[in-house]
Amino acid sequence: MALDPSLQATRDYVAEQARRPLEEVIDLVERDTVRLHTAARVFSPSEVEASLDGDWSPLSCVAHIVARSMMRAREVLYVALSGELPPAEDVPLPSELEGLLATHREAIDSLYIHVRDATDDFRSFEWSHPAFGPMTWPEWLVFIHVHIADHAGQLERMASAR
Repeated sequence: MALDPSLQATRDYVAEQARRPLEEVIDLVERDTVRLHTAARVFSPSEVEASLDGDWSPLSCVAHIVARSMMRAREVLYVALSGELPPAEDVPLPSELEGLLATHREAIDSLYIHVRDATDDFRSFEWSHPAFGPMTWPEWLVFIHVHIADHAGQLERMASAR
């Protein structure tokens, strides 16, 4: 089944960026991590839980991206270092914004440190994304960047609409 053109464009971008050197991909993730954290911190305490984008509040947006980034980073690391997906794990997250951002920073920094130890042994291992199909760990690493960038943009739109 063919992807919707906008999904295909994203899938093509992910595949193209995954061919870049690892340090360049890490730079992409880091750039958008900083963007996300900066965008999240513009909201006042009274705004952080307000629905500013449909059902999304800044806090729910950040909680979502932290949970997903942590899950995907863990998968990338397991596959990159062992060639296997990790067992399922439910990680409790902080409930306040700064705690979420600190947890996200820790997970992303750990990802950078440990993925640099990966060899090429497991670069062809694939697991499936519900919309984009099978992807390798370098593609999943790029997808982390894409997902963070998407939600950073969402937070920026929320801030400008206040």
